[in-house]
Amino acid sequence: MSDKSKATEDMLAVLHGKMAEAMKSKLESPDTLTASDLNVIRQFLKDNGIQADGSKTPGMQSLVDGLPDLPDNDDHLYAH
Repeated sequence: MSDKSKATEDMLAVLHGKMAEAMKSKLESPDTLTASDLNVIRQFLKDNGIQADGSKTPGMQSLVDGLPDLPDNDDHLYAH
């Protein structure tokens, strides 16, 4: 491969930024947002080391607070 076929760091940074902008735009248009879009966004965040700590993020904590309580003993999950 020649050096001309390789993307420069600046080109990759621009592409990364445009991907983030496109994903943000998708999130702001929930009528067209699909499960596939959400999966791509989730993977993009994961690949870039983005994590949310529910205890430090009010929106995330309210989501966690809304989850049902599960019993400590999960043997019932495996009962036949």
